[in-house]
Amino acid sequence: MSDTSALPPLDAEGAPSIRLPLRFVWQSDDLGVISGVSPELLTAMGPDVDMNGRTWDDLILRHGLDPSQELAQALARRETWSGVTAHWPLRENHIVAVELAGLPVFDRERNFRGFRGFGVAREAPILRLDEAEKVEIAASGPAAPAPPEADKAEEPPPPVLPFRIPSRPGLNGDENIAFREIARALNARTANDAGPPEQAPQPAAPPSQEEQADYALEVLENLPAAVLVHRFGTPLFANHAFLDLTGFDDLPALIQHGLDALFEALPSNAGGTRGLGIRTATGRSIRADAHLKKVRWQGETASLLFLGTATTVTTPSEGARESELRAILDTATDGILVLDANGRILSANRGVETLFGYDAAELDGRSVTLLLNPDSHRIALDYLEELKADRPVTDKGREVVGAARRGAAVPLLLTLGRLGEGTERFCAVLRDIAHFRKVEQQLREAKREAEHASAQKSAFLARVSHEVRTPMNAIIGFTEVMMEQRFGPIGSERYRQYLQDIHDSGGHIISLINDLLDLAKIEAGRLDLNFARVNLNEAVTSAVAMLQPQANASRIIIRTALTPRMPPVIADPRSIRQIVLNLVSNAVKYTPAGGQAIVSTVVTDLGQAVVRVRDTGAGMNEQEIAKALEPFRQLSATTEGGTGLGLPLTKALTEANRAKFVIQSAQGAGTLVEVIFPPDRVLGL
Repeated sequence: MSDTSALPPLDAEGAPSIRLPLRFVWQSDDLGVISGVSPELLTAMGPDVDMNGRTWDDLILRHGLDPSQELAQALARRETWSGVTAHWPLRENHIVAVELAGLPVFDRERNFRGFRGFGVAREAPILRLDEAEKVEIAASGPAAPAPPEADKAEEPPPPVLPFRIPSRPGLNGDENIAFREIARALNARTANDAGPPEQAPQPAAPPSQEEQADYALEVLENLPAAVLVHRFGTPLFANHAFLDLTGFDDLPALIQHGLDALFEALPSNAGGTRGLGIRTATGRSIRADAHLKKVRWQGETASLLFLGTATTVTTPSEGARESELRAILDTATDGILVLDANGRILSANRGVETLFGYDAAELDGRSVTLLLNPDSHRIALDYLEELKADRPVTDKGREVVGAARRGAAVPLLLTLGRLGEGTERFCAVLRDIAHFRKVEQQLREAKREAEHASAQKSAFLARVSHEVRTPMNAIIGFTEVMMEQRFGPIGSERYRQYLQDIHDSGGHIISLINDLLDLAKIEAGRLDLNFARVNLNEAVTSAVAMLQPQANASRIIIRTALTPRMPPVIADPRSIRQIVLNLVSNAVKYTPAGGQAIVSTVVTDLGQAVVRVRDTGAGMNEQEIAKALEPFRQLSATTEGGTGLGLPLTKALTEANRAKFVIQSAQGAGTLVEVIFPPDRVLGL
């Protein structure tokens, strides 16, 4: 920063003598704190007014910069602005009318970080008046401008050479402002070439040519309008707006592509032929209002191309097809975006507008991260990088959190895909999964409630079984003592028969309690299983030997067909013996005299180990099978007693051992039950 104590001299009227026009740059942060002010302005202001480190509000309040309130309103909008006049304080109680312009600065997440701007003082300083006269100045405007001849001598306007395009449109108001600032920046860049006028005194610390060049480049780079500087068809400079519009990552990529391939003739049926035709890096044809100007760049003549409003060019057939596709996409409830390789939004359907509250036009050219919570930015960008690198990507998408315009968080499923081979355009589908999350939460709560109810049922059954088992064991024990007549004979044979009935009933109750407890434990997931190698042939042989006396008494033939060298399975040995025992017992129980029960083991072509129990009983239809698999339900056609838990308990034990329970039956054709162990539970294959 220059030493502000080195003040310029006063003119004949006692006003500070400064070189006109006086140009300077400035910047401020998101809180309005000013920094980086050009030293030439600080020198002209004098030591009593220091801008750096102070806020705009402070300067406006203390020095009356903004009598019309235009500056405060422009700063509050956080948009590009220009042409705002401020009454700037100078030393010796003078002021000067300064025309200000500012460009908002945003970070990668589109958070406002402040302003960068510049100012121009074209009029001679005037003496500051009292408060009553300030009101008059605010109403009447700044002091009379300098003679136009002085400006022309200082800053001659360069000629404008338009493209040879039929019916070239003129510049609108915003374009005129942007184009004027381009000219000012480039004139400032080459101001040192001509040298200072002899009649104007030198400032205390004039900026170097490098500083002037940096200032010009900064202005051009931050302009919202697309600007290209080229010489003989070779690009020399392109700002961010031009690269974004044409789809190139940087200037070298544009140079490699070439301007001949960039500009194209507009089709005659493209809905109007005015403007310049451009074929972007993504293959999209656009039409832009174009203006050409001769400028000096790096000491030599060059051409500056300024692009105004750009629109997409479509033929009638393409337009109809595009309208049809747009209508289809707009009917989708999901948000659908088209992105470029950098994640910038090229188009959006109505689903996006509904989800986030933005108009599609507002999103054009913005980063997709604008629609996402900061915690989800990295997830989405990494997903895009994986697609760009053609790395294997799962098609399940990524769960992210969206950020609606009003600040609401929206859980989303993001799915990305490339739009065709070799293209750098991608489709993003954003699905609102808030409903699925709600259903998932409801299911989790229902599961917790069911587990709680099952735990309560298991606890109740455990208490009841304990209370019933103890006296029932006593009853069974006493009946056995009486049946054996250990303390003397029983006088009547009928009493001995009653004792046998009491003993059998007690055993039935104990069996029922055990089955209830096992079934409750399985449903609650609390059944203790000790998985080990189990030989299915041995389990079948043991069960058949145990039930052979019962089969002989009922005149039922039990046949076995066991596969030699049957591979072992991983299962709980105790529950497997109970499964086989229950199935063979049911086959014997529900087969009439003279029938058969066939028990076999087999290994299928799929590597499954299977235990099969077939009988020649009456069989069941589909309704009876469903009834038999329900707890405490017995078929009315059966004559044998039972708890009604045998088949449901057998099915539950089978599934607890990671096996599959299959039952097939038909009336008059008997019943076939299969316990199928999958290949991953079979050893030695």
